[in-house]
Amino acid sequence: MDISDLEHIKKETSVSPIAKGGSNFEIQILYKVSNHKFQIKPTLGYSLFCGVFVLIPAVIIGFGIHKYLETGNFDFLIDEWFMVLWLILFSTATIKILINFFTPIVFDKSINRFYKGFHKDKTKIRKDLIRLSDIVAIQIIGEIIEDDDSKFNSFELNIVLSNTSRINITDHNNLKGIIADAETLSKFLDIPIWHAASNKT
Repeated sequence: MDISDLEHIKKETSVSPIAKGGSNFEIQILYKVSNHKFQIKPTLGYSLFCGVFVLIPAVIIGFGIHKYLETGNFDFLIDEWFMVLWLILFSTATIKILINFFTPIVFDKSINRFYKGFHKDKTKIRKDLIRLSDIVAIQIIGEIIEDDDSKFNSFELNIVLSNTSRINITDHNNLKGIIADAETLSKFLDIPIWHAASNKT
């Protein structure tokens, strides 16, 4: 792709955040799997953080098992209906978070594919399984996140495709980590890094 085509794509590419918001700590990082493969994975800190959320439903379920073994029936659920409802809602949210952040995000030169998720057939081309050659740039977007209780900076790392669409890779507050990952991917894919101006949500 020549410079004029790349500049046209850059001009047409949105610089608004893909997913507004973000994390106030580093949740994911780029890992080298092999010379031909890189993968975005959760950091150890985030994995431990998620472990706490998994532990809470486990403790409640353990309490329920204990009550059943003690009484021989599930009548206690009638009295503890609020706890059961809370457990269902909390568990659903936890599962969604775990699926979202532990889903593989992979750049694999051996098959010329970028993909998010678990795929048996990685030769297909679709929204979440695309050719590496269709990726033309790495995009970094800064956000200022404000709410009633806090204010912090968050940074998106996105890939830009030849049709000007974008895919979010990660989003957190560690700018040095975002830049390091962007530089690694830029070198690995031989594509430029585009920095967008900070946006306030």
